[in-house]
Amino acid sequence: MAEDHPDELLTLGQAASRIGRHPEALRGLIRRHRLQARRDNLGRLLIRLADLSELEHGRPAQPLPAGQAPAAQPDPAETAELREALVEERVARARLEERLVAGELREVELRGRVERAEAAQVKAEARADRLEAALAEARQPWLAKVLEGLRRKG
Repeated sequence: MAEDHPDELLTLGQAASRIGRHPEALRGLIRRHRLQARRDNLGRLLIRLADLSELEHGRPAQPLPAGQAPAAQPDPAETAELREALVEERVARARLEERLVAGELREVELRGRVERAEAAQVKAEARADRLEAALAEARQPWLAKVLEGLRRKG
């Protein structure tokens, strides 16, 4: 490692451990064409040391002393991508919160409708009872009505 050549090829795992990033982060950079890679005969991704160094530091590769790990610096492109993803998640969260509030308002409205319908039903049942009593009274023979009226008077 003390005599690293810029044309040296590293596997994805080696490159990730060397610069202190997760292999999936490097794979994402390769997918977005921000980092060049090629496959070996076994199908593993290989990254040139020079490309890796340029990605991290913006300058050609320089060998590190033995046993010293390079300082991990954030990638501006990756940071921008993460910020965009964060904005998208915040928008999605705001939309979900809006839908939740709308659902709660709808629930309150429906409860009010149910309460009004129940009150209307109670009124309708009371009216039906009064109408039944009036109908029963109307069905009495006229003589029974007269006698009932005389009893009340006297």
